Amino acid sequence: SALKVGLVFHLVIYLTLLVASVLLWSVASATGTIDNIERFLESFGWESFQFNGLALFLNVLFLGRLDRQKGIDRLAGVMTRTRDAGLSIAWRVIGKAVVRGAQLAPEIARVLEPPLTTAEDLAAAYAWADVVVLLSRYEGLPLTILEAQRAGAWVIATDVGAVGEAVRPGENGTLLDDATAGEDCVRALAEIGREPDRFQKAAQARSGRYIAEDWAGRAEP
Repeated sequence: SALKVGLVFHLVIYLTLLVASVLLWSVASATGTIDNIERFLESFGWESFQFNGLALFLNVLFLGRLDRQKGIDRLAGVMTRTRDAGLSIAWRVIGKAVVRGAQLAPEIARVLEPPLTTAEDLAAAYAWADVVVLLSRYEGLPLTILEAQRAGAWVIATDVGAVGEAVRPGENGTLLDDATAGEDCVRALAEIGREPDRFQKAAQARSGRYIAEDWAGRAEP
C-alpha cells in the first residue's frame, strides 16, 4: 500500500542521514575540523563552547593487532549487533593484520585505518574515543588500556590476564567474561549510550590519576 511504501521510504531516508552524519562527524573529529570550529567560535567570546558528540553517538575505538588473540572476530560481531540494534556508534579500527593476506570481516574492513606511528597521532586517537574496546582472548596488561584510561576514555575489555588490575568495574571501565564477551560488550555499549555523560564523567574523573602512576612497575610480575 501507499502507506507502507511511504514508511519504508522515510525509514531509508532516516537511516541514510544517520549513517552520513556519523561518518561526517568521524571525519571531522579525526581531521581536527571540530577543534578548529570550536576555536573559531571561542574567538567571538564563546569561551567554553564545545560540540557534544555524545549527544549524537558514541565514538568507539579499537587499536591493536588484527588477529584472533585480540578478538578481532568478536569485534566484528559486536559491530554487526550494535548496528542491527540501532545503536548510534561511530567506529574506528586502527591496526594491521599480522598474517599477510588475512581476510577481514566487511565490518572491520569498512572502517580500518593503518597503524599510527607518532605519539601525537596516538594521543589524538585516544582523545577522540569515548570508549575503547579490547576483546582479547588472552593478555598481559595491554598498553592500549592504560593509554585509554590516561586519556579519559571508558574501557570495555575481557577479564583476562592482568586486565582486571587496571580496569575497575563501574569506576573506569567494564570487565567482560571471556565466554560471553561479544554479547556482554553489546549490552555495555547500549548502557553507555543511555547515560553517556555519567560514564564520561567517571572515566575522566580518574584519568588524571594515571598520569602520575608508575604503570611499568605495576605491569611487572
